[in-house]
Amino acid sequence: MHTVSPIEIVVTRENPDINRLIIGIVVIFNSKFSRIGYGVSKVVGGYSIRNEMTGEQFDQLHKLMQKMWWSADRTKEEMKIMLQHCLPFVVIEDSTQHLVGFARVLTDGVRYAYIYDVMTEEHLRGIGIGKTIMSAVLAHHRFTRVKYFELTCAHDMVGYYKKFGFLEDLESVVAMRKIVSIKNLE
Repeated sequence: MHTVSPIEIVVTRENPDINRLIIGIVVIFNSKFSRIGYGVSKVVGGYSIRNEMTGEQFDQLHKLMQKMWWSADRTKEEMKIMLQHCLPFVVIEDSTQHLVGFARVLTDGVRYAYIYDVMTEEHLRGIGIGKTIMSAVLAHHRFTRVKYFELTCAHDMVGYYKKFGFLEDLESVVAMRKIVSIKNLE
């Protein structure tokens, strides 16, 4: 089984010009894509990480979300609205153009960036796609001023996210949530 190494991502949070250079190199050498630009950010081990997707890939994302316990009830309409308000990170298998991984980030661009829905196809877990997604998120040039990256995860994933520097103990801050019934919004 091929392993995707996060070391292959040669981008740095501190230098967005290097990120743009890598994007330019991808545009020149990766002729598989007819429309390239902002959409392809990196190519790693046979997988491209983009910030956009095709209609077919959107359908694939919907199917992938239906497999996850936290997003199984999302409709395509909800997903369209959700994607209008965040920056998606889409992992595409180069040989098939199939969507195999995803995450999205909602940010104010200065203080906070909330990472949501980090997911990969189950048969590809453990080869580094999730690490590649997280590295791409944390290195993205739109987040260079962001002070706090935040996410929520299942208890069994805490150790995984700690490897990226995430902490459980937020000292004087407590995460809170209010659940609102859709009926109350009508």
